Amino acid sequence: MTTRVLLVDDEEDIRLVLSITLKDMGYQVETAENGREALRLFKDNPAEIVITDIKMPDIDGIELLRRIKNQNPETEVIMITGHGDMDSAILSFQYEAADFITKPINVDALEIALRRVNENRAKRRSLMDYTTGLEALVHQKVLRLAETEKILRMETSPERVEDLQRRLGYLYDELPCFFFIRDAEFHLTAVNRVFQEHFGPSIGGFCYEAARGLTAPCPDCPGIRTMETGLPQQAELEFVSPQGKKTGVMVLTSPIRDREGRVTHVAVMATDLTRILQVQDRLSHLGLVIGSLSHGIKGLLTGMDAGLYYLETGLAKGDTHLVDQGLSVVRLSLGRIRSMVLDILMFSKDRPMAAETVRLQTFAQHLADEIRLRLAPHGLEFRVDIEAGDQDIQIDAGLIRAALMNLFDNAVDACLSDKFKPNHFIRFTVRPRENGASFEIEDNGVGMDEETRSKVFAMFFSSKGSKGTGLGLFVTRQIVDQHHGRIEMDATLGKGARFRVLL
Repeated sequence: MTTRVLLVDDEEDIRLVLSITLKDMGYQVETAENGREALRLFKDNPAEIVITDIKMPDIDGIELLRRIKNQNPETEVIMITGHGDMDSAILSFQYEAADFITKPINVDALEIALRRVNENRAKRRSLMDYTTGLEALVHQKVLRLAETEKILRMETSPERVEDLQRRLGYLYDELPCFFFIRDAEFHLTAVNRVFQEHFGPSIGGFCYEAARGLTAPCPDCPGIRTMETGLPQQAELEFVSPQGKKTGVMVLTSPIRDREGRVTHVAVMATDLTRILQVQDRLSHLGLVIGSLSHGIKGLLTGMDAGLYYLETGLAKGDTHLVDQGLSVVRLSLGRIRSMVLDILMFSKDRPMAAETVRLQTFAQHLADEIRLRLAPHGLEFRVDIEAGDQDIQIDAGLIRAALMNLFDNAVDACLSDKFKPNHFIRFTVRPRENGASFEIEDNGVGMDEETRSKVFAMFFSSKGSKGTGLGLFVTRQIVDQHHGRIEMDATLGKGARFRVLL
């Protein structure tokens, strides 16, 4: 079946040209000149892909994106933006936009965005097929168990009853999911091995207490509907262990009847969806990373071009000042690209900790020496205060180094962005703590306002415009959390910032 695309733009020329291009690519295209018309068309016949301009007179692209996602979360939306409206493009990712392209629209960029969207759709279909397969398997098992229960009720031979009970118990315990049977009053009459391992021996207790930690029956309980209708039901719920661990599950229920055909019990089978949800979350984040990086890399390459221009001009004119200026810009851009790549690697891989015993003084001194070399071209004063003695700490040295380097990079940017102070410094202070260490990085750069302070560790939040991806401090916090540490922050707009990492 041909994929349907809804194209929304208030400029007729753009609609015409893009329609021809999309049809040549094999898409079925429908157009709308504003957000209101797009919503009407989408309501009548939802499209698989929507391509919409951000700036429109009545309903802008961000609001259109939000409403479309409310109506159909599976629809992929690509945003069209002008060069001066990157903030809106980044904002669109918060409402789950798939990608964005800039005006004037490059056909190759559009084709790449569509290819990425179709790959995401294919992956989502694969996940859905996998989930559907699990549901079918679980439902089949429930029906088999219900049939065995029915045979058991009709059997009269004690030997035969004992054999059937043994076989039924074996079926319960071999199911690779949570399984239990409850009566009309929500009392558990049977649970399998997997259920007991997570929620303990709960026979006789209430199912909603054992599996969900509630004090009353679940308002969204599919078992209630099975008791009322006598039909199998399904729902997505969240189970909670006695230790407070939450598990997303797909629940399937099946009725168990007595000899007169009345529903007396409900068999409940719940499949753990954690891995599927993790994959979906990772794919969603990956899409956000790709969109954010396309913006960040473009800005870094622009800076690199400027540096090369200074270099070439300086060499041609024999102007050493221009050469030095060009080298400084290129070096800064390369440093930011390196930091970006490291952040992406840290974000994209669930790297397990490789903790080792590290001499705090040696680790801190090596880090300070590396920072001193990186600060030298910028003319920033570097103050070092390390008093760690013979303290040893258990850390993943590579991860902690990456986390602290992100904080240093932020301090450098904060100082270079401040045009009001004549001199700038970065202070690195290290102190031992009981069974740990304190790393403090302070600068007298631009500081932060209240909004920036509240979002500074959020994914994809950046106050650097095209110079940042919004991953650095997010990754830093993940690393510190992995070490069971914490980060304290003190920052004032115009005065500077201080970050303290406590391990």
